[in-house]
Amino acid sequence: MSLADGGHLTHGASVNFSGKIYNAVQYGIDHKHGFDRLRRAAELAVAHKPKMIIGGFSAYSRILDWAKFREIADEVGAYLLVDMAHVAG
Repeated sequence: MSLADGGHLTHGASVNFSGKIYNAVQYGIDHKHGFDRLRRAAELAVAHKPKMIIGGFSAYSRILDWAKFREIADEVGAYLLVDMAHVAG
């Protein structure tokens, strides 16, 4: 999730160390479909074939569909890393 849309700074933002050494591709709000963010995440995963997908956020007020994240990762053969720090409280 992009930093501007509630993602976490350490998940590949260009100003962070992780964004400088990894090719992080972030997804944001799909303005055509509203909050159906995982549609865009799935499209990006198919296009970029990542080795790892990071799920998590720091400022997002909705519940993410973690099972859908798993499906997306499995579809492209990626590891799924879930950052539960902010989600778990």
